[in-house]
Amino acid sequence: KKGDIIFIDEIHKLSTDIIETLLYPALEDFEIHYTEGNGKNSRNVTAAISPFTLIGATTESGKLLLPFYSKFPIKVTLTEYKENIIAGIIKNSFRVLGMNIDNDAAFNIAKRSRLSPRTANAHVEGIASSAIVREATHRNISGKGALSRMEDIKALKIVISSENVNEYFSKLDIDEMGLTQEDRAILSTIINKYKGGPVGQEVLAKALNLSVNRIDKEYEPFLIKCGFINTGTQGRTATDLAYAYMGRKKEGYSCNKKLERETNDFN
Repeated sequence: KKGDIIFIDEIHKLSTDIIETLLYPALEDFEIHYTEGNGKNSRNVTAAISPFTLIGATTESGKLLLPFYSKFPIKVTLTEYKENIIAGIIKNSFRVLGMNIDNDAAFNIAKRSRLSPRTANAHVEGIASSAIVREATHRNISGKGALSRMEDIKALKIVISSENVNEYFSKLDIDEMGLTQEDRAILSTIINKYKGGPVGQEVLAKALNLSVNRIDKEYEPFLIKCGFINTGTQGRTATDLAYAYMGRKKEGYSCNKKLERETNDFN
């Protein structure tokens, strides 16, 4: 209908054929062309459509056809979530689960969530589950279906504290910056085994018994964002900040005031 919105996620994955034969006529002339029937009975059909709005989402706009990309009059680049926004999402998620959390504990989780709402909510689920088990044990609540209803959980008036949060992350071995055991293993391997690099991604993957894809997609982007590793044609290198974070002194390097400021700013 007129004024409808069509949203296409991962729009860079559309084939050139679909873009040129279907979307171009739709965007330029508000009509679509398609074939009805098969073989000798097939016929080409042109159908008029009402004006609409097309919104495309992509993390790889460079893969879009340039003529197609230029047809979007409004181009928006989304910024990362801020820590206080993540903390707000966390507080709301606990509210939905029938629990409360103080500000310090919410920010504690936010700092370890890699600025990702999805990661933050995964932690919320884990902490909430632990809290329910803890309360059930403390109050001697048992039996099939116990605490299965939201009303029952709300009645417990559970408040998540920083102590609960720290205990949860301690079990997962996630530090105050959100680095996992695997993240630290990557930094440690580059620093200790390969003298700070450069080391190729495939070599690093074999040394850690991890897939290249996991290092590339799951760990490396965050480590780069933190300023802990640099990438180049010869491979990955650990930065001065990574040495400081891992408590190591880089050969021929002194931890000067500049690095101290960088570390403090980062923390």
